[in-house]
Amino acid sequence: MTVIGLTGYISSGKSTISEHLSELGLEVIDADKIARFILEPGQEGYLKVLREFGLQYLKMDGTIDRKKLGQDVFSSKIRLKMLNDITHPLIVEKIKENLKSAHTEYVIIDAPLLKQVGLDKLCDEVWIITVDRDIQLKRLLLRDDLTRQEALDRIESQEKIEITEKDIVFENNGSVTELLYKVDRHLKELGYEEIS
Repeated sequence: MTVIGLTGYISSGKSTISEHLSELGLEVIDADKIARFILEPGQEGYLKVLREFGLQYLKMDGTIDRKKLGQDVFSSKIRLKMLNDITHPLIVEKIKENLKSAHTEYVIIDAPLLKQVGLDKLCDEVWIITVDRDIQLKRLLLRDDLTRQEALDRIESQEKIEITEKDIVFENNGSVTELLYKVDRHLKELGYEEIS
């Protein structure tokens, strides 16, 4: 089994690659989906977040108001660290569990904080998606219902991704077609046969 770590900043195109790889039949372990799961009612993260941040983040249906929580934590480094200290260990634990039960030749760990939480150590190769800041901001404003300031707060709150010589870097300042072409070409170089 080959484990590929996929990471990049917000609106870099990471999810586009992730979806494409999933369609090709590769198993994708998605840290963002796991993050949503651990904040569902009854999960450990749900209880810890409400204990730490308070019941004002509880919606009428008993779920956590992720948008409200996001607005608050992305505008405060301390509050973001508080949230990360709760959620990151739970996310890493779940990813490791999923990795043990993976059953495809290639497995992708899609995680924005792959390197920061040490998940890169589980990977045979790390792919980093880069994007120019102005393009990143435009994409984020188009994708999410955010004000310009909220979008800038999210971009600014991200931890720097250290790029090493052995990392595979995909620059994504062009079209989706160009990005996926680069990904497919590299997969073929790795020996993945099922791309026409």
